[in-house]
Amino acid sequence: MKDCPKAREILVAGGLNNSLLDRNYTNCIDWLEDVFRELDKKAAADFLTLLWNSWNDRNNMVFKGKMDAAEMIWQTLSKDFRIFNLTEPAVMSTNLVKKNWKKPLDGSIKINVDATVLNGCRGVGAIARDHDGFVIGGCYTFKEKAMDVIWAELEAFKEGLKLAEWLKVGRLIVESDSAMLVNTVKKRMDITILGQCVRRECDAFNKFESVQVICCIMCV
Repeated sequence: MKDCPKAREILVAGGLNNSLLDRNYTNCIDWLEDVFRELDKKAAADFLTLLWNSWNDRNNMVFKGKMDAAEMIWQTLSKDFRIFNLTEPAVMSTNLVKKNWKKPLDGSIKINVDATVLNGCRGVGAIARDHDGFVIGGCYTFKEKAMDVIWAELEAFKEGLKLAEWLKVGRLIVESDSAMLVNTVKKRMDITILGQCVRRECDAFNKFESVQVICCIMCV
């Protein structure tokens, strides 16, 4: 969406800030978040339409052998789209505040789980703290195995539950920075493969007195 030469030509035709095109990103969502810190709602909607049109144009090239000029794709959008002439506030604020870690209630144990995927490898870990904030246990695993981040986050979630069982935790709080994982755990009605795998892992909740799963992410 960003690094394809044709996609870049289309985005440049739309006046997208060069720093947003030349900067390197590990994940697509990080790029989109930076873009949305510069665009208001109207421009952001046009921007997403632009990406969609670019994707359709690429499919036409692959399956029909036909590709439109970048300027033509750009002209399908509203003429109101101007990156540097926006009067409305951006979709996302540029002032980021990171949520501080909060101690759990007396008698509860909080386990933070996290994962990283890079260069065909994945690492997952979990760390447990008591109501005073003292570390009482932790674990980490690393594999030379490529996978989507959400599946790595699920692996971290599994490790966190195993750690809690090993520590004989009664009241458990699991904290993750993956909103998708937390939402899937809370709903447990997802019929996708991911949803079914999450439901299977949640069967372990019966081993504890109580379980809360919460999300802690960068907020604005």
